[in-house]
Amino acid sequence: MNSYTRYVLRQLFAGMILVSAGLTCIIWLSQSLRFVEMIVNRGLNAGTFVYMTMLLLPNFLTVILPIALFTVIVFTYSKMVTDRELVVMRAAGVGQFGLAKPALIITFLTLLFGYVLNLYLLPESYRAFRILQWEIRNTYSHVLLKEGAFNPVTSSVTVYVRERAPDGQLLGILVHDEREDGAPVTLMAERGALVDTGNGPRVVMYNGNRQMVGENAKLSILYFDRYVFEVPTSTESLANRFREPRERSMSELINLKDAKAQYGIITAGGSVDAAVWWFVALERCCQSQLVAEAAGTPIEIPEDLCQSGYDAQGHDLAGWFQFQPWWDELCRDEPEFLN
Repeated sequence: MNSYTRYVLRQLFAGMILVSAGLTCIIWLSQSLRFVEMIVNRGLNAGTFVYMTMLLLPNFLTVILPIALFTVIVFTYSKMVTDRELVVMRAAGVGQFGLAKPALIITFLTLLFGYVLNLYLLPESYRAFRILQWEIRNTYSHVLLKEGAFNPVTSSVTVYVRERAPDGQLLGILVHDEREDGAPVTLMAERGALVDTGNGPRVVMYNGNRQMVGENAKLSILYFDRYVFEVPTSTESLANRFREPRERSMSELINLKDAKAQYGIITAGGSVDAAVWWFVALERCCQSQLVAEAAGTPIEIPEDLCQSGYDAQGHDLAGWFQFQPWWDELCRDEPEFLN
């Protein structure tokens, strides 16, 4: 590596660092504003906020690095043309490849870093972000209690908090619980506080009443001085949480056998239409199998009949053709999905 290459590489590296850092700060600031509300209104601590937003940086870098590379190379070589540095190097006998060598080196290094970023760092960081998001959503239920709004904690429990006092008290609490079929419960209290216990969060409410509609649509009201309400949390295990494709490594994405074992059926086809139809057909076959097993001992269809059925209708054109009535009906009844 000669002096010219080292000289240009230093300028390119310095420019890459400055441009990448500047663009990253701008995008990070704009994206992190989505989580400021969790600090201001929902009690999330600053450390968790910074950690959550930092986990999104690899996702930004995949877009920033190519832009920064192009900008820095164009700026650096334009500056060298203006200062007549390239003219001097050409006069000294440096060829076209020698002049472009520093740009090719930094492009190759950026390419390698991009592969590492996309194949390893991005899935790991997004996986950690989703785990943290899952824990906040399912463990720190008080973070989700926004004041002045009806908060759907689950599909059957809604909590309203009029105001959150500076000392952490919840003022003006209303809870509507429909977890028991046919017996909805409504709780109202002047004030209360959320307490984290080993068995999950609890809302301790003071000076309120408990209203329940029982049999024959009869309303019963119970007044209380103190009442403890168990805030429902998700029963889904973190280990069984479905992971999105962006959270998975390359080995997991190409290992369809494991994905099928964990997350259901998978179909493929020569077109999207055919793949969707094979999925529908396979789902129907699974339903028929379950019904047959529930009714008694199923009778196996001979393999030669299965093969003849596949030969007649198992090609991509048949799958595409079977899907067309569905597509026409979807376009007719719900045309807004195309927007």
